[in-house]
Amino acid sequence: MTKSNLRCIPEGVQKSERTSYPVHVDIKNVDFKNSILSGYLTISGLTEKYPVLTTFFEAEIVGDKYSFLTRKWDADVEVDYRHWSRFPAFQKEYSHKFNRDDFKPDFSNSDHLFMRWKEYFLVPDHRVRTIEGASYEGFYYISYQRSTGSIKGYYYHVSSEQFQSLELFHDVENCFPIYEFRKERKEKKRKEKKRKEKKRKEKKRKEEKKRSNINNPQNNNNNNNNNNNNNNNNNNNNIKTKTNSL
Repeated sequence: MTKSNLRCIPEGVQKSERTSYPVHVDIKNVDFKNSILSGYLTISGLTEKYPVLTTFFEAEIVGDKYSFLTRKWDADVEVDYRHWSRFPAFQKEYSHKFNRDDFKPDFSNSDHLFMRWKEYFLVPDHRVRTIEGASYEGFYYISYQRSTGSIKGYYYHVSSEQFQSLELFHDVENCFPIYEFRKERKEKKRKEKKRKEKKRKEKKRKEEKKRSNINNPQNNNNNNNNNNNNNNNNNNNNIKTKTNSL
C-alpha cells in the first residue's frame, strides 16, 4: 500500500442576483485520456422540500476531444462567448480563435483548464426529474486554476437566471490522504497472468501429445515393442544370472 497526495473536496458558494447557497463538489473519476470527469455536486438551502440537493454530473474537458463550442443544451456560439469571456484566462488567450473548427487548444502546460459540467440526475433518487424552485437541466461553464486549486463557473439554462456564479476552493480541513494499492494490484495481476499462461501452455502441450499419438499409432506400437524387448532382455539376463549361480 502506498500513500499519495491529499484528496480535497472543493467547497464554496453558488450565487444568484439575490442570494447565495453553500456548495461542495466530490469528484470521483478523472479520465484525461477521454477528456472527461465525473462526480457529485451538493447544494444546500435551495428549496424547502429538498434542503440538501445532490446531483451526479459529468464534465467535458476542453482540449483535443471537446472544443469551446458547446453546440447543444440550447447554447449557441453567442451564449458560449458570453460565458467563456467572463474568465480572464479565456479572454486573454482564446477569445479571438475559440470558434474555429480547426482550433484544438493544448492545456498540458497551462495553469487553467476549461470544462462543461452537466448535471444528469438527483442522488439518491434518480427518478426525480423536476424540482420546484430548482433546475439541473442546464450546465456550468467551468474554469479550473491548477496553481490555486480554485474552480469558478457560470450556470446556463435558457429559462434560468443568467450568470449564476459558482466559486469553489479547497478546504484544508476537508482533505484526507489517499491510499493506493496500485503496486500490489499490479504485482498480483502479473502473477495471475503468469500462472494462467503456464497452465495454458501445459494444456496445449498435453493436447498436442494426445493428437500426435492418435495420428501416429505406429509410434505407440514401436514404443510397446521396445518395452517388450526391454522386458525380454531383462528376463534373459535374469536367467543367465541364475545359471551362473548354479
